[in-house]
Amino acid sequence: MKLSTSGSCGGNALLGLSVVNKATLDSNALNAMWVSLKDALHKIFEQKSSSMSFELLYNYGYKLCLHKRGDMLYSGVCDTIKEHLIHIVESVRCLPDEGLLAGIKHTWDNFKVVATNIKDILLYMNRTHVKKMEKPDTFEVALNHFREVIIYNENIRGRLKSILLTNVADERNGNMTDRHMMRSIVFVLVELGAYEDEFERDFLDQAKTFYTQESQQLLNECTCADYMLKVDLRLEEEGNRASNYLSHTTLPKLLSVLDAELITFHARTLVEMETSGCSTMFQEDRIEDLRRMYTLFRRVPSTLDVLRDFMGSYVKKAGLLIVSDSENLKEPVRFVQQMIDLRTKFDTIVTSSFLAEKQAIRTLKSAFEDFVNQDSRCASFLASFVDDLLKNALKYVSESEAEAHLDQFMMLFRLLTDKDVFENYYKHLLAKRLLGGKSVSDELEKTMIAKLKAECGYQFTSKLVGMLTDMQLSKIVMEDFRVSDDYPLLPNKIDLEVHVLTSGFWPFKSNPACRLPSAIETCCEVFKSFYTRKYQGRKIVWITHNGTADIKAYYHAGRKDFTVSTLQMCILLLFNGKATLSLQELLSVILPHDHLEFKRHLLSLCTPKMKILNKQSKGKGVLDNDVFTYNDEFTSKFKHLKVPLISIKEVGGDSSPMVQEREGPRSGVSIAVEQDRRHLVEASIVRIMKTRRTLLHNELVAEVTHQLQNRFNPKPVFIKKCIESLIERDYLDRDKDDTRIYKYLA
Repeated sequence: MKLSTSGSCGGNALLGLSVVNKATLDSNALNAMWVSLKDALHKIFEQKSSSMSFELLYNYGYKLCLHKRGDMLYSGVCDTIKEHLIHIVESVRCLPDEGLLAGIKHTWDNFKVVATNIKDILLYMNRTHVKKMEKPDTFEVALNHFREVIIYNENIRGRLKSILLTNVADERNGNMTDRHMMRSIVFVLVELGAYEDEFERDFLDQAKTFYTQESQQLLNECTCADYMLKVDLRLEEEGNRASNYLSHTTLPKLLSVLDAELITFHARTLVEMETSGCSTMFQEDRIEDLRRMYTLFRRVPSTLDVLRDFMGSYVKKAGLLIVSDSENLKEPVRFVQQMIDLRTKFDTIVTSSFLAEKQAIRTLKSAFEDFVNQDSRCASFLASFVDDLLKNALKYVSESEAEAHLDQFMMLFRLLTDKDVFENYYKHLLAKRLLGGKSVSDELEKTMIAKLKAECGYQFTSKLVGMLTDMQLSKIVMEDFRVSDDYPLLPNKIDLEVHVLTSGFWPFKSNPACRLPSAIETCCEVFKSFYTRKYQGRKIVWITHNGTADIKAYYHAGRKDFTVSTLQMCILLLFNGKATLSLQELLSVILPHDHLEFKRHLLSLCTPKMKILNKQSKGKGVLDNDVFTYNDEFTSKFKHLKVPLISIKEVGGDSSPMVQEREGPRSGVSIAVEQDRRHLVEASIVRIMKTRRTLLHNELVAEVTHQLQNRFNPKPVFIKKCIESLIERDYLDRDKDDTRIYKYLA
């Protein structure tokens, strides 16, 4: 086998030495072997070893180690390598800067081949003597000497580092550089173990300085979107640079520097930029820019908190603007629609730009909960919104579109804390829709109730389901009534429509009925006789204040048909016998149970737009001595008119509890809801204590809160008052030794 180097044979000294036995070798022979081996090493360095015998040289090394000359051989080889490097360093150090990298590469390539050949020749020594003495093998020694003599040379070391860093700087500034040469030199340093000290540390410092200055310059000159585009480009460039001619260990360190200088230190500045930051992006729905920002910030997870917090703060401010808008307070549908639009907008942003990140979803949910639950108005407005959907908005849409609208509503409803307030309003509005025949369809009503049931449970919707059932059963009852023998007993020209309602389901109080006209009384008695005979044991209570009537009026200009309330019907029919009646006369005949409500219905007949009656006094209110006259000059371009009821405020009674029940609370909850809450809390306490028998105060409060959180969040003070009430009524008692513990009394 021959060595794989070029050059001519320098003599026959190696070939003239014969291999001898261990017993015949003396010191002179061993020394001669070393001299021949050393001479061969020089010829290898000089690339004149093409005809040398590898086996012979290997045998020399083997014999020297075998005869205890390993130390001499090892030190001699190391010295020979160093001598060669000292000899050639002059040719490298004299090179100009333009040729230094090429000179080092050429020198290294040749030297590495030589070092590999020497390692192969002295394989036996490296495996035995060197390993036994725990010393570096000849190849490692060669690398160490190359590093110390060539790379660390005082005239090469500084220039080499400077040239490498200058090339990187030029490339960052858009100039071309010889990447192949850079890769070669960098990997020479890596192989020599000098990469970190001679290049990487200064490279990272240079990158930090460069990007500190550039980031500040970009912030001063660019918009937020442009800054992020340039950062993306720089990250791509540095990634390519690292993959082309840097060690794989440098990339994570380099990216850490870039992330810190380009993202971490400027995250808040980018987010809060006045004209191009997140606020502008949110306003203009710039999904792509927000996605780019999220992707960049995700490189440094701590900066995502800045982005999420800003989003949460922005949403809260936008929501509070909706809540505080005076126009929205007058238009519940507009109020809720703006909230839905806001939620839809940010759901899209979180899904598309923030990649549906769970923490971002939680931040968005928390922000909405903050202003949706500012007071109980939102609960009442949500009820009004869904009432409008089920009366008007869903009338001409497809089934899938209707489902989408209801899902949007449920998206807001889930955020609501005071679900019991919503339930109270929803029951009243549902009752009006059902009794007035204003629902778009029964199927949509059932769909809405099914969604509420899925969210809040059976108990929440049991009464709502009962109301729908009552309406269906009422249709059957009326069909039976119309084919019965009782139906012909109704007075002529009167058609009676009765809704039979279960008292526990409907949100109506069984107030005393007003005095009805005799013909209407006859109708009621006929139906009552039929119903009690068909359904024995049931009791009928007439709720006249929730009924309506269609009446006909004849004027000089022709007939008009009015749809009025039962109370208004009673008022108008009295004017058949007398054209002018005083307030006291009306009250004495009709005997209403609620004078305030009576005045509301009466004034609704005297409004400028619907002037069926003329009121003597001026102004909005009703005086005790007021007189009302039938307006026989009434005109309208419509033949059929529905008389709308005026607001209770126009009667002057907005402070009464009944008004609060009708019109709704300003910021707190109504009296009826407050009473329902007290019952729910007390029932929950009794259920828990009946099971646990004894319980600490804090544990009881926590369990009650957990049980009722789907309807409302009871405050600890409110729960404590309910506990005190139960103690007074002997449901619970305090432990004598520890007053924090409650006991259940069977």
